[in-house]
Amino acid sequence: MAKDPSNSILQNRDHLFTFLTALVKKNGGVLVLTEDEITNVEKNDLVSVKYDVEAKEIIFEVTSLSDTSGYSAEVKSRKDN
Repeated sequence: MAKDPSNSILQNRDHLFTFLTALVKKNGGVLVLTEDEITNVEKNDLVSVKYDVEAKEIIFEVTSLSDTSGYSAEVKSRKDN
């Protein structure tokens, strides 16, 4: 039985390269970012990481720091969003 990512990977920031590797593999083994795409990231941009228990999916979503008032890190299902 696979480990529940909500209790392991999602709780450990050291797994950033695991996420990055999975994203590159999902994209066919290559992920290209232009200089403009990188410089368009602003200081108030952040990525929220959620786990959909029902679908067993990790969900990454870009939000603005100003949009996080009332933010809840716990997500039971994508349907709740």
